Amino acid sequence: MPIGPKDPAELVVVTGDFALELNPGETITAIDSYVANTQRGQDSNPSAILYGAAVIIGSTIRQAITGGINGCAYSLKVTVDTNQGRTLVGSMYLPVGLE
Repeated sequence: MPIGPKDPAELVVVTGDFALELNPGETITAIDSYVANTQRGQDSNPSAILYGAAVIIGSTIRQAITGGINGCAYSLKVTVDTNQGRTLVGSMYLPVGLE
């Protein structure tokens, strides 16, 4: 799922929604990991775009994103656990700067 493009000066909150993947009565109970990797361009520290901890709000995971290198694109990958013992993975594509 693409989002952005984000300006390097912006602080934005991205939302990953798992509503369509959850069974009736199933809830997200934990965030196992939230990872940022460089998809295009060169950034030696892509995880630096993650600002603070991701939070669970209902069926969504929200993560603040800051900075990034102009011209780079990042893949954001979140892994969550549910109250039914399942592990779900979502990913997003975030370009930074002008496309």
